[in-house]
Amino acid sequence: MRKKYIFQWSLLWFMLVKITVAQSPEWENYWFQLKQLPVDSVKELRLDGMRLHEFPEVLLEYREVTKISLDNNYLVALPVELSQFTKLEKLSLRSNLLSGNEVNLRPFKNLKIIDLGSNRFSKSLKIRTSKRLQKLSLYGMGLQKVQFQGRLPKEIDLSSSRLNELSWGLFRKPRVEVLVLHSNYLTTLPQGVSKLRHLRKLVLGNNHFESIPAEMARMRRLESLMFYKNKLTHLPDFVWTMHALQEIDVHHNRIYELPHGIGALTQLSELYLANNCLISLPDSLGKLSQLRYLYLENNELEALPSSFSELGSLQRLSLLGNRFLVYPAALYQMPWLHELDLSENDIESFPTDFKHWKQLRLLLLHENACKNGMTCMLELMRLEQNLTNQEIRLVY
Repeated sequence: MRKKYIFQWSLLWFMLVKITVAQSPEWENYWFQLKQLPVDSVKELRLDGMRLHEFPEVLLEYREVTKISLDNNYLVALPVELSQFTKLEKLSLRSNLLSGNEVNLRPFKNLKIIDLGSNRFSKSLKIRTSKRLQKLSLYGMGLQKVQFQGRLPKEIDLSSSRLNELSWGLFRKPRVEVLVLHSNYLTTLPQGVSKLRHLRKLVLGNNHFESIPAEMARMRRLESLMFYKNKLTHLPDFVWTMHALQEIDVHHNRIYELPHGIGALTQLSELYLANNCLISLPDSLGKLSQLRYLYLENNELEALPSSFSELGSLQRLSLLGNRFLVYPAALYQMPWLHELDLSENDIESFPTDFKHWKQLRLLLLHENACKNGMTCMLELMRLEQNLTNQEIRLVY
């Protein structure tokens, strides 16, 4: 008898919760507004944070929908009825209660992008992909092994995991172009990653690498090399043979030297070296004719190489927090800069004639070591008056 009462009370509680969720103010308000629109005009369903335990069936009549967002709800499984939206291209289900060791995306014939991050899947997960899938997000779940059945998407986000293996069918040719493995506690590349020969962008930031893995030398198509917030002390020679590189991001490491070989990367447009231990820069840096962004904050630099003024495409330059005692001579010859940050150095005086700096938008000079504080302040005020571009922002 006691068990019977417990069962009845449990059933009643479940029904009350379900009713409460189904009639949550967020859902009721959204549904009221949605009903005012012609069915065929609705292209997107935004159901985030509505405390849903299941997908509302009343929405299935909106067959023209191409985007559905169901973030921050209480769904425990991927709603199969969503496959009835035959034009669905983008689906987001992050931060729900999805679980299990397998996800089947094959019923979603036209799906291109899906976000399944921050759910409760098993550490070993099997993904059955659909043919048109281009981007898959599986971050924030501590996944250790991911096995693909079907065509791999071009972009995969597995950040905040503990990945040690990525696998796919024996006769499949993986054409992954972007792989995000940020915050995975990695010291070596997970099994399978070195076989992704079509990679353009590999994000390995915020891990525990002490060196860049040698097997990456075979990734000849790589355009973005991202090892920020690791424990690197140097960059290996094979990096300078990766001629497709357009971006290198190694900020917050322990790199003490930038090798002469960097001059071979003639396609490089972005270089992030902030928060390292650099005391000098190689003269070959001037060969980087395509370089647009250069960030060198918080190093130990005291001078720039003579070739620095040859960086004719450079737009943004940050030298914040270094050890410059004088204004770098090379900068006098670089009026094409858009942004220049020389703050937090030990520079005693600055040039005041910036009239020919037609592209300048931001100039940061604060916290330097002017000998005479008042004289320096007046000098900088004159500098501000001489700047012809009205949009510029000077901070001193």
